This record gives sequence, structure tokens and C-alpha cells, in this order.
Amino acid sequence: MSGAAGPAPEFAGDFDKDVPAAIQDEVLTRIVEAAWGYTEDKDISIIDVESSDVLNMEVTGTIMIDGVEHSFHIRDGNNNGTEIVAWNAELEIE
Repeated sequence: MSGAAGPAPEFAGDFDKDVPAAIQDEVLTRIVEAAWGYTEDKDISIIDVESSDVLNMEVTGTIMIDGVEHSFHIRDGNNNGTEIVAWNAELEIE
């Protein structure tokens, strides 16, 4: 294979590598529940939330996992379920 780089990654970081498989569902659930205001989680800081309607939102913030801070940009709702837009990247909600 040549040294040419492929397409730029959509975002920095890799949720599947940064978060152990055994806790990935739990991490997403914790983020979503904190974003919707169902729970308070001392390890999660919500930076920005935008709701497109009463059932769909985008959220950015940080979460501490095993002493390491990770940033996230996630969409959640009835349109597409929970979608990771960015993980460990600087990305604002547009």
C-alpha cells in the first residue's frame, strides 16, 4: 500500500477503542440520561444542548471514564436513536 493518506476521519478519537466494550452501552445511557435531565452524574458535564423538537436533541459535553476525560457530541431521540457525532473532538453544534 502506498503512503498516501486516505480520507480524513470524520472525528478524532474512537469510541470503540477509548471505551471498553463491556461499558459502552452504559456510558451512552449515562450521557443520554444526564442530557435529558433524568439523572445527575458527577462524571458528566453537559456543555450545550439543542432540541430540534420535544423528542430529539444534540448534546456536547465531557465524561470521566476511569480517570480520563473524554469529550462527546451526541444526537439522541426518536428520529435515529442515539448517534455519536464526535468523540474526543472539538465540534460545536451547528
